[in-house]
Amino acid sequence: MNDITITRYQFDSIMESIKSALDVCERVDYNDDAKCEDTAPYAVGWSKATLKNLVTDLNRILEYSNNV
Repeated sequence: MNDITITRYQFDSIMESIKSALDVCERVDYNDDAKCEDTAPYAVGWSKATLKNLVTDLNRILEYSNNV
């Protein structure tokens, strides 16, 4: 297995996405009168989209490192 090097910007971007997804999940309010952004379906959809973007970004980093 080969090592992969990422820039500090890439690392910070990945960490920010993870932290944002965790924040959305932690804000979930199961009350009927919760704001849309605080509902479980919103958190699931937002987190799913964030995770898909992270997979794309990590695959791009891997592809770039294989071509260097």
